[in-house]
Amino acid sequence: MERAYKILGKINHWWMPFTAGLIMVIVSLLMVFYPGFAFAGLAVWFGWMLFATGGFNFVFAIKSRKVFTGWLWYLFLGLLEMGLGVALLFQPELAAQALILFLGFWLMYVSIMRIVFSFALKQLGDKNWWWTLLAGIIMWIFSFLIIINPIIGAFSAVYFVAIPLFIAGILAMSFGWNLRKLDKFEIALEIEEE
Repeated sequence: MERAYKILGKINHWWMPFTAGLIMVIVSLLMVFYPGFAFAGLAVWFGWMLFATGGFNFVFAIKSRKVFTGWLWYLFLGLLEMGLGVALLFQPELAAQALILFLGFWLMYVSIMRIVFSFALKQLGDKNWWWTLLAGIIMWIFSFLIIINPIIGAFSAVYFVAIPLFIAGILAMSFGWNLRKLDKFEIALEIEEE
C-alpha cells in the first residue's frame, strides 16, 4: 500500500472569523465603558452585532466548505446569529425582556463550539489549542450563570454579558489568526492507495 495525498486547497478567508471576533471585542468594551447606555440599547447593539458576525460566519462557511471540516458548524452559527439579530432588531421591546436568555443560550452554543474547535486546532498541530479549550470552558460557565439567573440588576447584567462576549471575540480572533498561519500551507488529506 502506498500513501498518497489529495490537495484540498487553502483556507484563505481567515480574516472573516477574525473580523467577527474583533466586532465582538469592540462591542464588549463599549458595554464596559458605557454601562447605562449599553443596557438601554443592549438589544439594538447586540442585534446589529449578531447580524454582522452571523454574516461573516455564514460567508466564511460557504467560502471554506471544501477545505475546512467544521464549515457546517459555522454555517449553522451564521444562520442562527443572523436570525437572532433580525429578531432583536425588529422586536426591541420583547427583545429587551428576553435578551439575557438569548445571550445566555447563544454564548453557551458558541462556547461549546469553541471547545469542539480547540480539538480541531490540536489536530491541525496548534500547540496552544488548550487556551481555546480553557477559554471555551470559562465562557460556558458564564453562559450557564446567565441562563440560571436571568433576573439580575441592569448594571451587573451589562458586565455579566460583556465579559463572556469579550472572551468569545478573543477566541474568534485567535481562531482566525491560527487559520491565517495555516493559510501559508496547502491542506492535504492523506489517503491510502493499494
